[in-house]
Amino acid sequence: ILMKNVSFIIPNYNAESTVSKTVESILKQRYKGKFEIIVIDDKSTDKSVKVLSKFKKYKNFRLIKNEKNIGLASSLNKAIKLSKYDVLAIVWCDFVLVGEDWLNKMTEKFSSDNKIACVMSNLILPKEVWKKYDFWSKVNTIEEYDRSVKNKIFGKLTLFNKKLMKEFGMYDSKTFRTAGEDTDLRLKLIKRGYKIQLADTEIIHMHGFYKLSLINQLFKKALPLAEASGVAFRRHLFLNN
Repeated sequence: ILMKNVSFIIPNYNAESTVSKTVESILKQRYKGKFEIIVIDDKSTDKSVKVLSKFKKYKNFRLIKNEKNIGLASSLNKAIKLSKYDVLAIVWCDFVLVGEDWLNKMTEKFSSDNKIACVMSNLILPKEVWKKYDFWSKVNTIEEYDRSVKNKIFGKLTLFNKKLMKEFGMYDSKTFRTAGEDTDLRLKLIKRGYKIQLADTEIIHMHGFYKLSLINQLFKKALPLAEASGVAFRRHLFLNN
């Protein structure tokens, strides 16, 4: 079987406590194909860049530093343009891949049907992780935690066909600067008849280690996400028409 070469893209912003765990979980992958890791830092104000410098010894690792903060969607698009391979694995800076066979399972699912535009991985929030969160992080993620405890599937778009993404204009950075870009892209793909499949894989969400205050939880996370998701669903409201 010809293994797909994969470009991992990690958008980073102030994730000094989690991003090294993300990179390490990728480097542990037992994969016969080639893969590169691109971390794009959106002008972090913490020690993220210093933390990431230890990975420069790996030939397949690249750190791109934005000169100014341009937002999540624009950062993703910039990294996609700089990526070498035709399959993209977009992994948030507070995600940890579960198991050394994660990429094998994802690419196997991706290769099973040429109408597959994207493969999802199940996003989980284990009890031992959630228990370490601060109070407001627990409040903000209670639904996600409850879903994980009850073993309800929640697929996170992770592995993408780069050619199709470019064809669809990649992420809409004009409308979605910090949230909602995933939902918009997913609906675009479905609208054009492409398949999105779920692989038998898991990603741990380390979200709560950001230790955001209530104000930041509301105004920097919850409200922008709700607003952006609303825009995406209104845009694609007549999906089946």
